[in-house]
Amino acid sequence: MKFNELDSVKTIKAFSDYGIAKGEIGIVVIAFTKPNEAYEVEFDDGTGRPKATFPILPEDLEKV
Repeated sequence: MKFNELDSVKTIKAFSDYGIAKGEIGIVVIAFTKPNEAYEVEFDDGTGRPKATFPILPEDLEKV
């Protein structure tokens, strides 16, 4: 597992369906190992309000 819950991560590509640009920082809220490694990441709008939360594969993230 590359990341742990509550790790700060940065996207290395845009997720336009969710309004998330390349380089945005989010927090891992759930780490999945089955059936595949993936992470539920929450992004905020800069004021602390949730902007988007969705699963992301590890190859699309890097640790901050």
